[in-house]
Amino acid sequence: MIRGGGREFISIEQMQAAAIEWWTSVAGQRQCRPLGGAAPLPVFEAVEEPALQPLPPTAFTLARWSTATVGPDIHIKVGHTLSDPQDPYLSSVQDPGSRPTHPLPPPAHPVPTRRHAATAELRWAASYLAPWLVRRLRGHSSGDGRIAKRPQLLPVLDAT
Repeated sequence: MIRGGGREFISIEQMQAAAIEWWTSVAGQRQCRPLGGAAPLPVFEAVEEPALQPLPPTAFTLARWSTATVGPDIHIKVGHTLSDPQDPYLSSVQDPGSRPTHPLPPPAHPVPTRRHAATAELRWAASYLAPWLVRRLRGHSSGDGRIAKRPQLLPVLDAT
C-alpha cells in the first residue's frame, strides 16, 4: 500500500496514472501568472513538447571530482591531465573528461564529536560560568575594588 496526496494506491503504476490524470485535468488547466495567465498544459504542448528529443541510447557519463596535485616541478595534475601553469599551450589544453561541469563544492567543516563538544563546553564553564557563580554567591561585583577614571563630576567644556 502506497500513500500519497491523501490517497492510497496499490502500486507505483496506479500512483503514476493518478498523477498524470490529475496533471492533465486539474493542474495543467489552471491559469498561471508567470505564463501570462495561460494554462501550463497548452503551453507545454505548443512550445516544449515539439522540442523534446529522445533519450540517448547510452547512459550519461557522470562527472568525476578530481583533486589537483602539484608536483615538485610545479606541474599540476588533475585526474589524468598534466598541465604547466607557466606554459601557455599546456595550460590551455584540457581533457574534457576530467573537468567538472559544476563549481567545486565548499570544503566540509569537520563535525565535532561529542567528546570535543563536551570538552569545549566544560572549558567555557570553567573560564566564565564558575567565576561568575562564585562572584554572585559571595555578593561581589566584577567592578568591586575599581576606581572611576573621573570620580568627580565636572562640567563638559566646549572644545570650539
